Amino acid sequence: MKKLFFVLVLMGSAAFAQEGMMKGLGGKGLEAAKAKASEVMAACKEDSVKFCPEMKGAEKLKACLKDNYTKLTPGCQQAISKH
Repeated sequence: MKKLFFVLVLMGSAAFAQEGMMKGLGGKGLEAAKAKASEVMAACKEDSVKFCPEMKGAEKLKACLKDNYTKLTPGCQQAISKH
């Protein structure tokens, strides 16, 4: 289970970082994107395992969490809404 979460965090960080770079944020954007991804993944750890256990790839995981938004814990909802 811990290994799965670690993989999800890495994949999530990469996806959010990529998204920041695509918006032309440069190096600062990359660091900011990594920080945002870490915050979302930390807040959504249990929700990711509960609602999206079979999701492979950061984009699919992100979509799954958004699809299950009303079922997520308040902390996860807040992290997703904030970013």
